[in-house]
Amino acid sequence: MKRNLVSSVAGAVAASFIAVGAMTAQSYAPRPYAVGIYAGGSMPTGAFKDNADVGYHGGVFGSTSLGGNVSVRLDGAYSDFGKKTVNYSDAVAVYGTKLFHTTLDAQYDLGSQSGIEAGGGSIPYISAGAGFYRFSFDDTCTGAGCAGAVLTDSETRWGLNFGGGATFFLSGFTPFVDIHYHTLSPKNGEARANMILGSFGLKF
Repeated sequence: MKRNLVSSVAGAVAASFIAVGAMTAQSYAPRPYAVGIYAGGSMPTGAFKDNADVGYHGGVFGSTSLGGNVSVRLDGAYSDFGKKTVNYSDAVAVYGTKLFHTTLDAQYDLGSQSGIEAGGGSIPYISAGAGFYRFSFDDTCTGAGCAGAVLTDSETRWGLNFGGGATFFLSGFTPFVDIHYHTLSPKNGEARANMILGSFGLKF
């Protein structure tokens, strides 16, 4: 009877491992689509950093596979560059910059999902795309030098971006790190607005 009990317990444990393994394998199966969220730091570069400070951003996205290692991803994100005070000889300007942008990127994975499905690891990727960027400004100017200054409330530019990152496997979702360089078209005689966005996110 004791032998039968031991056999029954061993059988139950084995069945549990098989069931867990089946569930895990199911959760590892690649999906043709994904959604996710992310947040991180926003760093203006070039002429843009003269009027904007280092800020933060958050966003959401949806992606779908085109087969093989190629996918497309649609993002919507918000960046806040805070306030930046610039002192001139006869004026003090305070620049406040916020940005909403939507981009469509093509992504190429530099590895196979089968490696992750087989037991963890990471997949690096590269991506590039284009989008529209809507600025919202909250600028003020005080001093004699402000006479005749034109303060713009908002503007829209188009831009390009490129970069890369890596995805990491966890059961049920995929964390990722990402860094992208964005370069925006010049407008109203101003230089391009360039920035680097570094993000950490979760893909579901």
